[in-house]
Parts: sequence; structure tokens; C-alpha cells
Amino acid sequence: MSALTNEQIMLNLKQVIDPEVNLNIVDMGLVYGVRFRHENVEVQMTLTSRGCPMEGYLTGQVRSVLEALPEVKEVDIDIVWEPTWSPEKINPLALKVRDMNPTKVNTLDVRPILSAGGEPFGAIMKAIGETQNDGALKLISSFKPAPLFSMLGSKGWQHWIEKAEKDNWVIWFFKGDGTTVVPEISVSEKEAAHLQKDNPELRERLRINGDKWILDVRKMEPPEPMQLTLEVVSKLPPNMTLVQVNERTPQFLFPLLDERGFAYEVKEAGEDVHINIFKK
Repeated sequence: MSALTNEQIMLNLKQVIDPEVNLNIVDMGLVYGVRFRHENVEVQMTLTSRGCPMEGYLTGQVRSVLEALPEVKEVDIDIVWEPTWSPEKINPLALKVRDMNPTKVNTLDVRPILSAGGEPFGAIMKAIGETQNDGALKLISSFKPAPLFSMLGSKGWQHWIEKAEKDNWVIWFFKGDGTTVVPEISVSEKEAAHLQKDNPELRERLRINGDKWILDVRKMEPPEPMQLTLEVVSKLPPNMTLVQVNERTPQFLFPLLDERGFAYEVKEAGEDVHINIFKK
């Protein structure tokens, strides 16, 4: 069984809400650290004050949320008082979402689109275009659309993530005060063999054919095809073409390729779609 990452643990802890403030304990700044080892999760957290009447409730919720994860057998919670908690530790984005005028929230649930095998990119961009500058888009999805964060971030949209029940996600997008800088992907001239050595997934999915690298992302769950393609294309040597073999047209991928200076061609190949990717 694979190990939990700290990010996964923290995202699951966002399900624990302090009812007095109506914010989750992560964005309140109450969780100081987590660690997973040997099927045990250690949580170091604090409370808003000594003698807080919510201590039993919050620690019980933390234990319940984490013990529901299949990788976890035990949960250890350590309540500490240093550093002292203060309201300045609250994530300002969480406050912005909490205090958002409900009439200015545009809600889009893309789970039916994903269940039908469709691409939700068009629906998301349409909803973004319909969202007021002082409002928010509330996106409900069955996966965390990480590539969307950088793409919309480059257009001045901030995001805030909630972990919903089961494998569902709620992501809020709203206009920020400035444009988020999108980090550039480093370009390396390492051979495909080095990539395959570093990423075992590529041993089965990446092969070389002359001046082409062929990457088969069929039967992968989103956003894995996107992430794997961006990893490979970032290492694509000059004068080489990456051919992504997909079951559908990856609409999310194209804006990110544009940002990184890559051109692409889409070709139908029977029941599959081939996307030829190369440097402009």
C-alpha cells in the first residue's frame, strides 16, 4: 500500500470544521505539522486558546477523518501551545470564500461530464467567463484539476481547495489582486532512458521511434495523463516530437503547452487521438 503524503493528510484534515469560526482547522492555522510512518499518522496541532471547549470535538473529528483512510491504522494527536495561535494565522483566501456573497457564487459540477467520459474544460472556461469579478466560481469535481490552477493563475484567478467526502473536491476560483507568476518548466536534454529510470510508469508508456517519443496515456485517470505528458515534454530534446496517444482530445493540455512554448497537432487515429507536440 502506498504511503500518504503530507499534502494528502492536510487536504483530508480540511474536512474538520471549527463550528465557532466556520473554517477548517488547516486554513485556521491550527495544524502545525503531520507525519505518516508505519500506518501511523502523527498530528501536531494547537487550539485557539487553552481550555478551548472545542478540544474534544476537534480532536475527535481529526481522528475520525484520518482513521477513515485505508492507509491509516493509528492516529496520534499532540496538542501544543508554542507557537501561540493568533487570528493572523488564518488563511485570507479561506476568509474570502467564507464571507463571499452567495448571490455572486457561480457553481459548476463537472462530475456528470467526467462520468460520461467527456472533457469539462469547455464548461469550466464558459463558467469562468460568466463569473463576476467580485464573485467566485465554485467548481465541484471528482479529481483535483491541478493543471487548471496554473493556467487560470496566469490570468489573475486565485484558488482555494476544499476536500469533500469520498474522492470529491470543491475548488473556488476568484479574481485576485494581481497576476500569479507561473513557474517555467525546466528543459533538459536527458535521454528518454533517464526519464524511464526516474519514473517507472514511463517504462511501459514511453518508447522511442526515430525522431519521435511516443507516450501512451490511455487507460489513465485524470489528471495523470496531463501530469505525465508535461513531465515528458519538459525533457524533450530539440528537434524531437512527442506523440501523445490518448482516448480523447486533452483540452486542458493545450493552454499549458502554449504557455511553455510548444506547438501541437491533433490527429484522429481510429478510435484514438494522437497529439504531436514539438517546440515552436
